[in-house]
Amino acid sequence: MALLPTSLPPPLLKQEPLPAANGMKPLVESTDSPSVSMEERSPDPFVTFTSSMVPNQSTVANGSLPFGFFFCPVVNNSIGYSPPVLRREPIRCSKCAAFVNPYCKVDKETGNWNCIFCSHTNSTGARDYATDDCKSALELLEAAVDWLPPSDTNLRSFSLPGEPASGGGTAPPLVYAIDESLDAEEAVEVAAAVLSAVQALPPNTLVGVLTYGASVAVYDLTLSGSGVATCEVLSGAHPPAPALLRPLLYGTGAYLAPVHAALPALKALLSSLRPNCPARPRALRDRCLGPALEVAVALLRGNTNAGTSHHVGGRVLVIAGGHPSLGPGGWPADEDHPQRDALMAEAAEYLEHLGRRAQTQGVFVDVLAGARAPVGVALLEPLVREAGGCLVLHEGFGERFARDLRGAPARLHGARGQVDMRASCNVALSRLIGPVSSLPAGAVSQGEAHGGGVGSSGAEERWSENTCLMHTLEPGLALAGVLLLTEEVLEDAVYFQFVVRYLPVDSSSSSGSPVMRVVTRRLGVAPSLQAYLQAVHPDTAALLTAKLTVLNVQKGEESSPNGGRAVRALQAGIGPRLLDAARTLQPQAPATKGLRSMVRALPEEVSVLASRLYSLERGPLLGDVLGHPDERRALQARFLSASPPLASIILSPSLYVYGGNGSFTQLPAVDLAMLSDAVLVLDHATEIFIWTGLERVEGTSEGPSAEVQGEVDAFVETLCQERFPYPVIRSFKEGSSMSRYLTCRLEPLHKEGTSQQEARFPALCLLDPKKREKLQQKLANTEELSFGEWMCKIPLRVSNTDTYDIFVRKTNSVIQGDIIQGNSLEYPLI
Repeated sequence: MALLPTSLPPPLLKQEPLPAANGMKPLVESTDSPSVSMEERSPDPFVTFTSSMVPNQSTVANGSLPFGFFFCPVVNNSIGYSPPVLRREPIRCSKCAAFVNPYCKVDKETGNWNCIFCSHTNSTGARDYATDDCKSALELLEAAVDWLPPSDTNLRSFSLPGEPASGGGTAPPLVYAIDESLDAEEAVEVAAAVLSAVQALPPNTLVGVLTYGASVAVYDLTLSGSGVATCEVLSGAHPPAPALLRPLLYGTGAYLAPVHAALPALKALLSSLRPNCPARPRALRDRCLGPALEVAVALLRGNTNAGTSHHVGGRVLVIAGGHPSLGPGGWPADEDHPQRDALMAEAAEYLEHLGRRAQTQGVFVDVLAGARAPVGVALLEPLVREAGGCLVLHEGFGERFARDLRGAPARLHGARGQVDMRASCNVALSRLIGPVSSLPAGAVSQGEAHGGGVGSSGAEERWSENTCLMHTLEPGLALAGVLLLTEEVLEDAVYFQFVVRYLPVDSSSSSGSPVMRVVTRRLGVAPSLQAYLQAVHPDTAALLTAKLTVLNVQKGEESSPNGGRAVRALQAGIGPRLLDAARTLQPQAPATKGLRSMVRALPEEVSVLASRLYSLERGPLLGDVLGHPDERRALQARFLSASPPLASIILSPSLYVYGGNGSFTQLPAVDLAMLSDAVLVLDHATEIFIWTGLERVEGTSEGPSAEVQGEVDAFVETLCQERFPYPVIRSFKEGSSMSRYLTCRLEPLHKEGTSQQEARFPALCLLDPKKREKLQQKLANTEELSFGEWMCKIPLRVSNTDTYDIFVRKTNSVIQGDIIQGNSLEYPLI
């Protein structure tokens, strides 16, 4: 048998023109290994492992430093790469249903191929492979491919990424569900935001509007002769009966209408929005969110009114001003209410079931809240997760809210996803973190969860026990997986295959063809513990560890929701995890005697783990930076589902200093960077802070000169590109009360000794001694632990270092920074 290339994933090549369906040319065997090293390759856009090698010991793989991966099912087109599209039936193993891939052994004479997962010899595709030309057998050349049914048997009504739109698809219908319990000023802002969002939609998009408070009002989008908007009103105290929904679905009113026809009525009804019970406290106002969502889902489930075509599915955009308080899914605001806990548990179960029911009918639910009152993120989160949506908190209904309301319908890339992962050589999937839910009972054995797939019989219908549902697919979302070794690995390599089947964004759920994306990867097995340590990607491993830690804290908060930061730190177990990692990864290193206890040594190769977990414990994810549990829970949800580039910034912010002429230098995120002649930009993913030193302040303004401010704004806009929700941007000057927003997110390095400061922030060596002394004096000492103090508290140190400063980069790039010009910023994939 001849072995096809079994190297690391091929470089991202320019896609070649594809042949007609089933028109492959023959394949020749090849044993040439690519000469491009892993470091020279483009970052893998789909899969990132915590290590480039698999540990050969279960005690190491299953220890406190997790071995796992991040899988991004879809990526932005801006990376310049998309998998080749194969318009024919997929070739899969007849025994285990794995897809053929570049790492399979192919017999050049018979065309038979061996599965890398079960070693079964397959004859499927042998006729195409038993030839002498491999240019068209892209599944044997590309580690990532998209399978589609042959175009001559199932015409598509959608366009793939990078392809021109066919013109046959339409944007999904939208229903805006507006909270009536808003103040007068908020009602005006919401009306303007909704009108702006509707006007930005394609003219043929179907839209609907309903409001909810003590009741649900569904508006007819055809004006009466008097020019007054009319509506159907349903009770908000209980779910709507089918008989009450029938007039909305089959009556004469146009409760869903194209944008171009509905605009006059929309303007009339939005201008008529008035505050509901403005004298009542916000928390006590009626909000029947559950019945409102049931009505919205019924509208989107199907409508056969004259002038509109039958459709199934769409999106509900909920505009909330507080938590649901009436009807099913509601709970009382009074914490002393005798039945509050029971009602909240009942509401959580109902909302989760409602989200699951909405998704089965092709309806997505997003909740955009003006968080001037608690909205109950912990209870609404299962609703939006099951419904394939998102929950975004805003400080009001101003410009940022309007921007997110416009951007929400456009962000979806794919829907109704089904994800699977298989591995060879005693490697098992232990945990999957991200926007996923379990399959319905029996779905794996039937091979069916969301509907028809690529292939119609045999192996094409089979999925592994790792299969789960991913209701919405967006470039910023990723799944994090934790892998375990069931036994010691004796082979030289381990193979992984990731499969996602989804419907593209503008595909009709009834007639569109799903895409089956298959990504296959190969990792070598580390011959020793030291080899594994050198292969670990510390930032990626730290990110996976942080996600696991946040999940543990969320589970702990369910039993003690009011425990505070100290309880959350105890639930996180960061100190014991680091000590256990030190014992597992460096068992030969003896503990040294410290002031109060024995100090363990963490291997230098994974020292970044401690720095990242320090940021986790004191930052907004677990610390007291965010004031309300709703804010912290919403950020945690965003962090758990975010792709590695975004999640890393949520975990540990990036600090930039303005260097003139549109250039910015990245610095360590420490408080000693707050020089009075500096303009700083701190990117914390969901929030961006612009701090201007007093020597840079222009006159009586709060910021720098107009020229500098323009360059800073352009840089910030670059950071915000392709992010949803749009980050909160705060600008302030040194000494103002708002400076606390920046200070609390920076490490208090000023509490360290001189040598530690210079090791962590080498640019201090170039600072004038008097200026440095002034900088040190203006920073107040607080109870917040510096990184060194935190390490002493564990207690922990790093091997081969005399101090606790483990995050040192002894290169010129640290002192001078990486210059970022204008809009050319690119995020590295960790």
